[in-house]
Amino acid sequence: TLAVDKTGTLTEGKFQVQGFRCFDEGNEKETLKIAASIENASSHPLAKAVLEYIRGQNIEPATVERFKTVPGRGAEGYVGSHLYFAGNHRYAHELGVCTPEIEAYLTELEHKALSVVIVGHIPYYGHAGKVLGILSLGDSLRKNARNAIESLHAAGVKKVVILSGDNQKTVDAIAKLAGVDEGHGELLPEDKVQKLKQLALADKYVGMVGDGINDGPALAHAAVGISMGAAGTDAAIETSDVALMQDNLEELPKAILQGRRVLSVIRFNIGFALVTKGAFLILAVMGISN
Repeated sequence: TLAVDKTGTLTEGKFQVQGFRCFDEGNEKETLKIAASIENASSHPLAKAVLEYIRGQNIEPATVERFKTVPGRGAEGYVGSHLYFAGNHRYAHELGVCTPEIEAYLTELEHKALSVVIVGHIPYYGHAGKVLGILSLGDSLRKNARNAIESLHAAGVKKVVILSGDNQKTVDAIAKLAGVDEGHGELLPEDKVQKLKQLALADKYVGMVGDGINDGPALAHAAVGISMGAAGTDAAIETSDVALMQDNLEELPKAILQGRRVLSVIRFNIGFALVTKGAFLILAVMGISN
């Protein structure tokens, strides 16, 4: 079984903002400024796309204090005297700021295979919290992703599974486009490790392909950890056993076949050497060979 991350592995990892909806009427620019301020301190691909989009509208980020990354959810920090967050659907739901209207809108976006960045107030000191705006972002499937998955199956990989922190509906849409057997979304880094352990109960060897910091624990626990060498983070590359230097998934089935060929040559060489030594040992005992 081979588990693969979605963003930057199956997809290009080059997000673009497709739309913005403000839920704080009359404060569109202020909401975008808050989003830019928080995302300016983050290194996530979504954050970079959001920042580029907002700066394109001549809105510059403000200073953020007590910035904190929340793994698998987003980030938060103080802009002025207020505590704000920029994160995914899961984070907004956990904070208790999702209304039926927002849930309906998020479901609509997720059915279109779009990722979201939700910006809002974090509840504190009696403040109920509120969603201020939602940015929707799209990422395209790598051109050779489907061919790579087909080649992996042909090379003997029984099952290819997506393990992603993105929402389940987006993961399902990408899994269908790529021809992947299963898709599991809304996973935190530790959830990916647990899912690998579950997969290992059915198959002895479970590999993992990833490129981000969040993939590090899963890459370390996999039978074989494989990173995207060019676009991958240092943490992912250092943790993995194999790095695909061209960021091309089609190189992976080639590597599997090459590995098998090398292993067969090694086995033949060792077998031939042992047979040769055994033959000369017998001949020496018989007094025929020196």
